[in-house]
Amino acid sequence: MAQQREAEFFGYNPITFSDDIFGSVIDYCCDGVDSIEEVLLRNPELKGKEAAIKKGADKLLESLKEAFGKNFDTFELYTLKYIFHIPPDIDITNIPQKIDSASEGRAKRRRRDEENEEIELDKEIESLGRAKRRRRDEEIEEIELDK
Repeated sequence: MAQQREAEFFGYNPITFSDDIFGSVIDYCCDGVDSIEEVLLRNPELKGKEAAIKKGADKLLESLKEAFGKNFDTFELYTLKYIFHIPPDIDITNIPQKIDSASEGRAKRRRRDEENEEIELDKEIESLGRAKRRRRDEEIEEIELDK
């Protein structure tokens, strides 16, 4: 349980830390691609190319996720090996802890839970927005086909 030692020392699990970074960057990528797609869809010169724009945005997002995922693996391995690793010969039991009370630990967990709930709500709102845009695009395509 090498990670348990680090978690006790730092006050959080290093794996959770890197997972949070990964999730945040992916969220930013999604937001960025959504913004690009929205700008392109509003461009009157690209009227009638909504499906191609959507397909291109999806391809861009997948490329970003793939490239980031490959590079993030290297970052994660490096941080776990060189930043968060505490050698076994170092005694961490005598190091004074800044936060020791149970109530402060509960407050941390509560804040983390609230942040996770907020992230989940943001994801749900984003998903609903995408669904709404897709539905609108489908309606536009139907109208154009009826012409």
